[in-house]
Amino acid sequence: MDATYFLYYTKDIWLFTVYWTMILFAAFHTAASCYAAYCLKNFKWGLVLIATYLVVSIVEAFFSGSVIGFMLAAVYNTGSFPMSTWIPLVWAVIQVLFVVATSYQNMATIL
Repeated sequence: MDATYFLYYTKDIWLFTVYWTMILFAAFHTAASCYAAYCLKNFKWGLVLIATYLVVSIVEAFFSGSVIGFMLAAVYNTGSFPMSTWIPLVWAVIQVLFVVATSYQNMATIL
């Protein structure tokens, strides 16, 4: 029972990349905003902060996931390669790690 699935079409590659990026960005930004809201100690502004972080993360993830998704689709379609369904997840993790690494002021200067 070795079922292997591949992505062949640009729309599928783009959708997988955008969805995974949105899921991971929302999870990481929500965790950060919950910690910030806890430190704020004001319930009303804490909820506004969480909602703002969530909206910003979804918008940011859509644009960055779209760019990476179309680039991946172009590379894989040019080479006529099938793409494993794990590749968009890996690139979403790379994007989240990049955002976390560049969130520190010193790392943004180094990178």
